[in-house]
Amino acid sequence: MNKCILLLIEADSHDTALRIFSTLNDRGKPLSDADIFKTQFYKHYSSKGDEEKNNFIKKWKKLEETCNKLFPSTPNSSLDEIFTRYMYYERAKKKK
Repeated sequence: MNKCILLLIEADSHDTALRIFSTLNDRGKPLSDADIFKTQFYKHYSSKGDEEKNNFIKKWKKLEETCNKLFPSTPNSSLDEIFTRYMYYERAKKKK
């Protein structure tokens, strides 16, 4: 039986939280594609200012909610399911 350990860490900002998240996951279980995309998008939008960063956060949460409705019982995260299907689509377009 696998055990899940929940570790609550408080951070002063989203940037600090993402840095801690990335550091911890670099030393443990590999990050999912969705986690990697989210971190990279967040870094990009953080450099654009608070308004764009907050808009990204709202849109990402909406995407997560939509994916969870579409794929409620996937073994991986529902966002990973979307990214996987999108890559199949892109490869099919290129006949790979």
